[in-house]
Parts: sequence; C-alpha cells; structure tokens
Amino acid sequence: MSVERIESRLAELLSTSDLTVGTGVAATGGTATTAAVAVEEVAPREALATRLPVELTHRQLRRVSCVTLRAVLTVGPASGADGRGEALGIAAGLWWRCEDAPVATGTGFPAADLAEGYRVLGVRPVGWTTPDAPEAPPRHRISLEVDALFWPRELPGEAGTEIAQALVRLTDPVEVATP
Repeated sequence: MSVERIESRLAELLSTSDLTVGTGVAATGGTATTAAVAVEEVAPREALATRLPVELTHRQLRRVSCVTLRAVLTVGPASGADGRGEALGIAAGLWWRCEDAPVATGTGFPAADLAEGYRVLGVRPVGWTTPDAPEAPPRHRISLEVDALFWPRELPGEAGTEIAQALVRLTDPVEVATP
C-alpha cells in the first residue's frame, strides 16, 4: 500500500548516520533514544486535484486521490539521567530536518516512477508535543501534514493509437480595411 511506502521513505529521509528513524511508534526506556514515524489519518482534499502532474492527467481522475496524511514522528528517550535531554535534542533536530527541501518540497520522494503509486507534493511540521514529567511513556510527538496523490499501483497508463500525421489547418490572413 502506498501509505506504508510513504512512511518508509519519510523514515529514510529523516534518518541520519547517528539516528535511524523507524516506522511505527518509538520505544522508550531502552539503551538509546529512538525515533519512528507513523501515519495516523488520511483525509481527502479536493483542492489538491488542481495540482495534478502532467503525466497523471491521462489517468481517470476518479482513480487519482488527492489526500492530506497526518503523520506523527515520535521520539522516545533512553533510560538514564541523560535520556530526556538527548531526546529533546533529537526531536529538535528532526523538526528542522522536516523543513529541509527534500522532505518539505517532496523532492526526496520518488516522482519519476508512476509504479510507486503515490506522489508527495509537500510535507510540513504543524505541531510538537513535549512529554510531561509524570507521563509514561514520555515521548515527543511531532505532527506532520503530508499532501500527496495516490493511485492504484497496478493501474497501467492509458495509451491511444499512435499518431502518424498531425494535420494543421491554416486559414487565410484576415483582411483589414485601412483607415
């Protein structure tokens, strides 16, 4: 399913050499701070239909769904005295990574391969909830909105007959009377 593919690709884009972002919900209390991303909601957006890429206009419009995904990026602190501070630093870094061009503009997601079944138009962080001290398990939650287009991956492109000749009708120049 395309939603799972978006989760996986978003996790790859947010990962660094120091931190691997997974999918799902981040674990807490381990030996290292963890981060994970999960899609929680998919809402249709008719307004996005005006932003269909040219290569998708040949598909039947009822088969291309324009949606906004609500994704949540969670950061779970490690156990120990430094766990909460480290989690705060990682959450701040992930917030900024969400605003980097490959994520924010959607250019880091596959666009050329229509077999992927989706196209991300943009990602924006919209909220950050920090854990309260008595909360168990204490996780940072960064809410993201992802504007995307979905279509069935198995849907082949439609092709008509090959155009052998393009006929163009030229008209005579319009005669205009001189003043």
